[in-house]
Amino acid sequence: MKYGLIGKNINYSFSKKIHTEFFGYPYSLLNISENELQQFFVFKNFSAINVTTPYKEAVLQYVDEIDFQAKKIQAVNTIIKKGKKLIGYNTDYDGFLYTLMHHNINPTNKNILVFGYGGAAKTVKAVLEKYCCQSVIFVSKHKRKETFLLHEISKQLSRIHIIINASNVGVNNSENNWRSSPCELVDFPNLEGVIDLNYTPLHSELLLQAKRRNIPYVNGLEMLVEQASKSAFLFTQKKNVYSTHQIYLTLLFQQSNLVIIGLPGAGKSTLAQELSKILAHNKIDIDEEIEEKTKLPIATIFQRYGEREFRKLEHEIVKEVARKNSQIISCGGGVVENLENMDLLSHNGIFIYIERNIEQLPCSYNRPLSKTKKHLYELAKRRIPLYKQYADITVTNNKGKEQLVNFCLEELYKFIKVYNTYKKVDI
Repeated sequence: MKYGLIGKNINYSFSKKIHTEFFGYPYSLLNISENELQQFFVFKNFSAINVTTPYKEAVLQYVDEIDFQAKKIQAVNTIIKKGKKLIGYNTDYDGFLYTLMHHNINPTNKNILVFGYGGAAKTVKAVLEKYCCQSVIFVSKHKRKETFLLHEISKQLSRIHIIINASNVGVNNSENNWRSSPCELVDFPNLEGVIDLNYTPLHSELLLQAKRRNIPYVNGLEMLVEQASKSAFLFTQKKNVYSTHQIYLTLLFQQSNLVIIGLPGAGKSTLAQELSKILAHNKIDIDEEIEEKTKLPIATIFQRYGEREFRKLEHEIVKEVARKNSQIISCGGGVVENLENMDLLSHNGIFIYIERNIEQLPCSYNRPLSKTKKHLYELAKRRIPLYKQYADITVTNNKGKEQLVNFCLEELYKFIKVYNTYKKVDI
């Protein structure tokens, strides 16, 4: 391996995509257990590597020299081999500082709560020392000299202005409950912003809480890209062609699921099919997945087992597809009526609602809940407010497929550029 990333359970990482697609060299992901770490550094079979959880502190014993920033933080995420020596750096510092500056987040005179006290949290601590914070409190699962347990600071929660999650709580990997959160935001009445250094899923449960409460939020994707850019320069000594923001927007677009919602017959399957061809995303039709799983048509499932059993099957499919990335997901019309379905799909999804004149919607006995116009009007009354509530983008389908697809793409490109809640930077 010439260049790559070492860590534990890192198949979810976007680092390989960033380095290979944007910086132009082969890059590997290498899962290493604690028992294999020492042997890896005995052989030193690499030119340069990045290091991620849980080894950012453990690798300190294997480097021969360490730059100023990494020494101050006592965590290394980039190692360069120069001759026989290994030199350690910390480009996470640059990544987190970029996140604060790019989103105009100023911790000065603010009370900050940081979850975690590993390498990432220590990086956060070093960056925050540049600012005159009113207070910085570190919370971890286990009591340490430098940290608190959350219940120990319960009386201070009302004073917190910014929450930063530097723990792995809510990461979408094999070890974690990816829908967990380090806290409940209802306990923080004066919260002004939430930063989650994780980026898989794109919206963690913590960030979804912030979104629901209209609190500005940022995930860790830009930090990942900026630190990767700094690492790439250390690897090659060549200036990167693409800016951090260009790479971030491209990645965000590539990795988001496009979740298409609307009434039966609105054109969801058609739009999903066309977008899949254009964007090279995998297409998932939830109704088709149910039919494949049961080997029965939807109408037969309703007839034999009823709507309740169908909704259970639907929910199981949603749980499977929601944690993946880069998909076009065509939803059945009733997905929107289940709050948990929508929460699941929100983690990685951009919701596209297709409006269509009800008079143009087809009725058929093959559609169990829209056999007649009367049924359709009843569905519309119940569901349209929900579609509008969840929609990130709304497109109309009254003038044919070509116009629908083109309008949807136009709206998508507009939307992705203001995807961040902190919309203060011109792009």
